[in-house]
Amino acid sequence: MDPLTRIGNDVVDLDAPELTTTPLHPRYMERVCCEQEMERIQAAGNPRLLLWSLFAAKEAAYKAARKNSPGLVFAHRLFVVSDDLTEVCHPNHQFSVQVKHGQGWVHAIAVTRHLDSGPELEPMPSYWLRPRNQNGDASAQVRQLLCHSVAPLLGCMASELAVVRDVDPQSWSQQSPPRLTWGGQATAIDISLSHDGRFLAAAARL
Repeated sequence: MDPLTRIGNDVVDLDAPELTTTPLHPRYMERVCCEQEMERIQAAGNPRLLLWSLFAAKEAAYKAARKNSPGLVFAHRLFVVSDDLTEVCHPNHQFSVQVKHGQGWVHAIAVTRHLDSGPELEPMPSYWLRPRNQNGDASAQVRQLLCHSVAPLLGCMASELAVVRDVDPQSWSQQSPPRLTWGGQATAIDISLSHDGRFLAAAARL
């Protein structure tokens, strides 16, 4: 596995109250989208779905980029999504992207591409999208989803796997992106976690 190839994923609950009751505010869209994306949203048959598809793609791309550039600032407008929602371009990064939507959700996966790799798109990682238990902790649930989904692929017990995060002073959260350990030892498996509202999403590149 190329150590510079990284993944990110993001899920959006389209039925979250803050998304369904609040009009699409031009100032917010200007913060998230570049001019061309704004024009696409205004011309779209379902502008709300397109906005959150773009948002999820940008979030997923940023999560992937941050693994190679820990101090990267997330300026949404600099992550430009292609018209067909299959690529994201940034001044210093490129990504292959897959965006899907279903009953009440949008999900995006991004994989870093090398700037000199040509037109070939990177293969998408394995991913898992599930409803969450509203009475439980979403962070714990999505970590559990990742471990239980990856364990059969590795031929181990889910209890042998753990998701950990290191201290990262460069991050606004003071934590590095999540990583997977097996029996307490670091693995080369790249992972990404996301949760929003009613949904959990996890991805892994083995």
